Amino acid sequence: MTREKWFLFPISGLGITDMDADLEHPIFKDSTLLSRRHIPEIVSKIKAVKISRGMDPRIAEVSTSQIARSLESADTDPEQPMPLEERPRFQAFIAVKRRGKMYTEGISDPKTTEAAYLRAKEIASLLALVFLAQNEKAQTCGLVEEMHIRRGAFFQFELIEGYSYSSHLGTSGSIIRSKHDELQTSRVQLLELLQSEQYKYLAPILLKESGDVDESLRTTIQQSALQLTAAIHSADASVRLLSAVTALEILLTFKTDEAQMGSIYGNVERRLSGLLGRDCVTRYKASDVFKARHAYVHEGDILEVPFISMRAVGLALACLLRYAEAAPKFHHKKAFMTYLDFVAQSDELPDGWGPGQEQLLGTPLLHTREGIYFRWQQVMLGLGWPLEKKRPRGPLW
Repeated sequence: MTREKWFLFPISGLGITDMDADLEHPIFKDSTLLSRRHIPEIVSKIKAVKISRGMDPRIAEVSTSQIARSLESADTDPEQPMPLEERPRFQAFIAVKRRGKMYTEGISDPKTTEAAYLRAKEIASLLALVFLAQNEKAQTCGLVEEMHIRRGAFFQFELIEGYSYSSHLGTSGSIIRSKHDELQTSRVQLLELLQSEQYKYLAPILLKESGDVDESLRTTIQQSALQLTAAIHSADASVRLLSAVTALEILLTFKTDEAQMGSIYGNVERRLSGLLGRDCVTRYKASDVFKARHAYVHEGDILEVPFISMRAVGLALACLLRYAEAAPKFHHKKAFMTYLDFVAQSDELPDGWGPGQEQLLGTPLLHTREGIYFRWQQVMLGLGWPLEKKRPRGPLW
């Protein structure tokens, strides 16, 4: 027997301002966003269904009260509840609708559950990347299990005056933990942002609503976005660097490329230049990013400049946005890579790439060859060039 069910996945750092759950009109066709304020409405609907199916109202009340407590705490094991201090902080859910087989009352088959979770991860990835691009503090939202925090306790003392002190060191990823900094948006506002010029190409691909992108390119963009999301959520700068560079490699390498390490980075840096322009690659110090990644992986060198990992994140995000914008112009990933190689190699012409070269070679540029920069870069990375005309527009979160 198959049934239609809703799966709710808690997401931290995001607040939904809509007053109603409105499950009848999901904003992403099969998915929507809910607030914790919607829990009583949802529980009330569940209770009404149970009673309509013959359950005693008193039993239905007890049953739905337990559901409400689980939703409020994101604690799904009532027999072994989590300590209060370990419960994740969140104010919203990604709600995914799926139809699948039912094994017992209330239990879906694993395939349906996994499909719902993967859908939630795709939506969470899009939200994390878009809000990171818009945020001045390089903060964003993410599923509660993606919130990584590293803590290290220490005790300090000295034997002259007898002073002592205990505290802890800690780092965290980019997911907002403070309710004060939470990203507040309505569903309409969010849709307007996703449909804006900066994100109108990436959003449909990650939401699987775009039919005009080749499957090889669609898969590439989706996998790169998930890898980049893992990078921005990491609490470790080295892991963040590795994941961000991997996201770039997913976008800019092809299976027929030579396998030598030097050749891979050469391909990636050349195609970055073809996609974003030499000026952008220079400003992001892409060579330093690749050298740092290579030194850490192959020589064990610790990142002496932790901010280089965020430089890698910014570069990968700029690349992903521009890549998604250009993708519909190409019938396959190999054709896109060949085009980027051609554009980059044209820079070796006496005057570089320009109208004269377009006329000479009979091949105009098929994409906007320009860098993208973000609100948080000037403060966090100390980037000194004017960003006012080049960074994403939209609400300031």
